[in-house]
Amino acid sequence: MFTKIRQKDLKKVLWFLAVIIIISFVFWGSSRYTNQKEDFFIKIYNKTVSPEIFSALVKNIQVFLIAQYGREYINNIDYELLKKIAIEHLVLNHKANKEKIQVTDQDLFNTLTSLNQFRLSGRFNKEQYLRFLGQIGITPGNFESFLKQRIAIDKLLTKSTENIQVTDQELLDTYKQENEKAKIDYVYIKYENIAKNISIDNSEIENFYKENKSSFLVPNKIKIEYIKLPKDTSAETIDRVKKEIAKKTLLSTIANDLKLSIQTSDFFAANEAIKDIGWNDTINSLAFNSPKGQTEGPLQIEDGLIVFSKSDEKSSYIPDLPEIIDLVKEKAKMNKAKIQAKTLTQEILNKISEAQITQLKEINKYFPDTPVISTDFFKRGDFIENIGINQLFFDQVFKLKKDEIAKEFIEIDSGLCLIQMVDFLSIDEKKFEEEKDTFKAKVLFYKQLSAQQQFILNTIKESNLQIKSIKK
Repeated sequence: MFTKIRQKDLKKVLWFLAVIIIISFVFWGSSRYTNQKEDFFIKIYNKTVSPEIFSALVKNIQVFLIAQYGREYINNIDYELLKKIAIEHLVLNHKANKEKIQVTDQDLFNTLTSLNQFRLSGRFNKEQYLRFLGQIGITPGNFESFLKQRIAIDKLLTKSTENIQVTDQELLDTYKQENEKAKIDYVYIKYENIAKNISIDNSEIENFYKENKSSFLVPNKIKIEYIKLPKDTSAETIDRVKKEIAKKTLLSTIANDLKLSIQTSDFFAANEAIKDIGWNDTINSLAFNSPKGQTEGPLQIEDGLIVFSKSDEKSSYIPDLPEIIDLVKEKAKMNKAKIQAKTLTQEILNKISEAQITQLKEINKYFPDTPVISTDFFKRGDFIENIGINQLFFDQVFKLKKDEIAKEFIEIDSGLCLIQMVDFLSIDEKKFEEEKDTFKAKVLFYKQLSAQQQFILNTIKESNLQIKSIKK
């Protein structure tokens, strides 16, 4: 579970995890504010942030990320994520001001001189710093003002966890979670194996279809037309494309200008990957929310940039039975297999009780077609044959005592299983004492991480964040 993360990396990791986990999934979804052809007013704590101020903030964030991690790193962060980072910055900076967080000149100097892009031969170089900002078009005063805000936010986040502690019991329990090992036998009833031997007639198929009609809903689907700009496309060409998109130029016109061929996707749903492009939440969200024929982009993809427009769409519908009869038949068989599997589990549990079975492998005498599988020692989180990585499975395993057979089957994605603890290895007490201090630092780190994520979430809620798009 734990990775070797130095304490000085804490703020960096928290910042990006908070943005990706909290803002992306709690607040944004498929919001139309992501359209680059829209300006929008942001209101936090009942104060409005103009599009101009917000745009300048996004630019400063880009500069900071390039200065710290290099241009290649920023290429992997699309513009929509930069906007989300900027909104988090606005909210937390306002909170830092309310909390009267102080940033000294020494704080600013330490942060500025640590940024990799401004260093030569391992030392801060003023000429390099000024030249870098000049090329991008940002004044030192503007960038340093942003850095002071960033430092204040880091201090605010640190303050939010300053009382977090790890008790000795918490440390021991977590160490056990990471290092205890189990060896088990388990009965595995796979739905697919039962389904192979099930026959099903037309009346059963029809009844299953009628009773589960809504589960066969085909969601809205769209097609897009697109062009790909290679990775080595010049900045001038990209800027030209952006200007054409802002003028609502058709994709075909842009393609002709760049002498690029237009490609067409297959129909895809909002939660599906696009053939030859892959999964990209920003592209999918924008494509589904854009008017048909409106050019969007350019957006970062694995092999360059993409410019696209929605070319066709199909509304959701439930197919008639003849259209999907094979699919319905398979689902009906699988449903029947699950019912039979649960019946079999009860028969096995009854036999264990009646025959006073103490070793799970004895089940084979009564149920020869039901396999009992043995494992080597494993920890929580290890991959287990047939099971995969399943928290419910691990929870049940490590509740059992040596030689104990579980009282009931547990369900996993592919079937049902019954577990017996064959052997158990507790922690090495001497090794725990040797690793205690290092492990405690890691436990504290993740506890702080969780607390800071919750602090950011609470602060965003408290800010009464509002975003109002203004279409150009």
